[in-house]
Amino acid sequence: MSQFIFPIESFEPLVLLTTLVLLGAAKGGSGWKKMFGLGKKESKSPASTADPALAAGDWERAAKIFEEDGRYRDAAKLYRGKGQNHEAARLLVRAGALTEAASIFERVGHYQKAAEVCAQSGDNKRAGENYRRYLQDKFNTLADARSPADHAEFTKYCRLAGQAFERAGLHEQAAEVLERGEQWEDAAGLFLKLNRHLKAADLYERAGAVDHAADAYAQAGDRVRAAQMRGEHLYKRDQKNEAAVQFLLGGDPLRAAEVYEEAGNYLDSARCYEHCGAHRQAAEAYERLEQLDRAAEMYGRSQDYQRAAALYEKAEDWGRAARMFAESGDYYRAAKNARKASLTELAIDCLQKIEPTNPHYQESLVELGQSFMERDLPGVAVEKLKRALHDQPLTAKNLDMYYTLAVASEQMGGYEEAAKIFKQIVAENYSYRDAVGRLQELDKKPAKKATEPSLHQAAKEELGGKRYEFIEKIGAGGMGVVYRAKDTRLNRIVAYKMLMEQFMEVKDIRERFLREAQSAAQLNHPNIVTVFDVDVDPEQNRLFIAMEFVSGESYFDILQRETKLSIQQTVQFVGGVLKALAHAHSHGVLHRDIKPSNVMLSKQRAVKIMDFGLAKILRDAKAQGSEKASGTPLYMSPEQILGGPLDFRTDIYAFGGTVYHLLAGEPPFVDGEVLYHHVYTAARPLKELRPDVPKVLANIVMACLEKEPADRPTSEQILKMLKK
Repeated sequence: MSQFIFPIESFEPLVLLTTLVLLGAAKGGSGWKKMFGLGKKESKSPASTADPALAAGDWERAAKIFEEDGRYRDAAKLYRGKGQNHEAARLLVRAGALTEAASIFERVGHYQKAAEVCAQSGDNKRAGENYRRYLQDKFNTLADARSPADHAEFTKYCRLAGQAFERAGLHEQAAEVLERGEQWEDAAGLFLKLNRHLKAADLYERAGAVDHAADAYAQAGDRVRAAQMRGEHLYKRDQKNEAAVQFLLGGDPLRAAEVYEEAGNYLDSARCYEHCGAHRQAAEAYERLEQLDRAAEMYGRSQDYQRAAALYEKAEDWGRAARMFAESGDYYRAAKNARKASLTELAIDCLQKIEPTNPHYQESLVELGQSFMERDLPGVAVEKLKRALHDQPLTAKNLDMYYTLAVASEQMGGYEEAAKIFKQIVAENYSYRDAVGRLQELDKKPAKKATEPSLHQAAKEELGGKRYEFIEKIGAGGMGVVYRAKDTRLNRIVAYKMLMEQFMEVKDIRERFLREAQSAAQLNHPNIVTVFDVDVDPEQNRLFIAMEFVSGESYFDILQRETKLSIQQTVQFVGGVLKALAHAHSHGVLHRDIKPSNVMLSKQRAVKIMDFGLAKILRDAKAQGSEKASGTPLYMSPEQILGGPLDFRTDIYAFGGTVYHLLAGEPPFVDGEVLYHHVYTAARPLKELRPDVPKVLANIVMACLEKEPADRPTSEQILKMLKK
């Protein structure tokens, strides 16, 4: 290759020129021009181009030349030097100097541009702050007088500020500015991230985002508000059954009931009305469902006793119908239903309350007489009918009354009197019932001999000599008279209770009384008044009880004096009575009438229960033979009132009611219809009436007052609870 390399000096000038021309052509014609300095010359540096303008003092021309040449920083420098910061910042943005540009915008108060530049550079915190400054500068002075356009711009920049803060991780600042701009839902989401659930819920609610609001309330622990909100939301969407469920969860059973009723769901509506105490509405709903018993019970609770009674009657629940009619004051219908239910005592009680002005008065007297005879009390029937007739002559109008009088007279052995009345009846109406047949039967019976010994006389002869000597009368009441007496056979002081004469007239009462007395006499316990003897008084021809004489006073007397007892006094009562009940119940003996007047506190401070099993029998017998009610059952258990089976839990209920009285100063129920309340109404919590009662004792008392016997504790369980 060396033979082809020549020194350039050896070329001829023409050849050299030709070569250069060809070379220039090969390079588009520019090569040779450059080589010889021909054509347009290359520009000098931009600074030198702008120098003449600068030298002439035309800085604006120089700045434009810099900008045209892409020398944005140099152009910006000129603008800054002349105080045109906005143009300087604009050019710095084009130069990519975003932070520097933002600083200039900030210094001159162009916060909107500063925010945009910061956002562009990724400085979200600074962007958010500048957006916020822009909002303060522009809109604070406008306050509430913003035009729609201003308001739209305000909300727009609040949203931009919030978004910038959120990108920067500054959720609290973001939430606050979004809330200010009425971006409720976005703000709520951020408050949720900050665990400010109530605030979030409030904003979701403003935004109409009900589901989110409810969830937020639930997260805040306000499940009631959450459920109520969901309920209203579902209700507006016509999902009424689902809405009602939410109202229930939200603690508004009345609203739930109304919504269920709108939906035609009467069963759930009735239950909700019942739950919230809207008993009349519950009754109407149950009645639509033809659940007569439930409807009647609800009418009773709403004190619409007449309607309740009518429904019970329709359902053939005669017993409850009788009680509701009695509550309504319709004693005749009450008695009619009571007789159908074989509730003779209730029938008698109602019939005795019927006034002479009542159109059913004469009918009630007839039924009253029949009821007395059913209870083996013909003498009482005769007395009542004779008093009502007032020596009226027998007529077609009072035929039924005279007929009943004749039957009662016959039943008690007054054959002559009965025959006389039947003759008058036959004379008035030969075909009246079985009057002719009864008269014929009476004519066949021999006249009663005057020498025939009476039941009382036979009892007197059987008893023999006098055993008890009365020392002093120590009490008297509806059941009889009590004496302090001496048992001459055993030489000891006893309490001698002589019962009213009427208790001798009914064989069933006598037999039951003797059986209970025998059971009570077997109880040997320091907290039970011992029964020594039960028999017929030889002089008075009356049943009597001889029992342990307790020198002291009853808790009824103590309450009359002190109104309520101290905790210590009550605990003493509780301990003594529970031990006595535990002993009696273990022997299968019920008291059936625990109350303050049946519990004594001796002078030796011993608690003693009296009249085990006897008081209830006497009270029943008294109701049969008297025109007056046997007293308000302030401590009677629901099952006793309803005529259900009784067991030891009946005594526990009465015990609870008595202790309640000792502590609160009054029984559980004293106002309104006490019987109804015992069956259906919860007693007011004892702690509300007596805050100083220990919690365990208050809980025991309220447990004893449970309506269902199975829910009450036993005496042994209560004693164990007290020991803890």
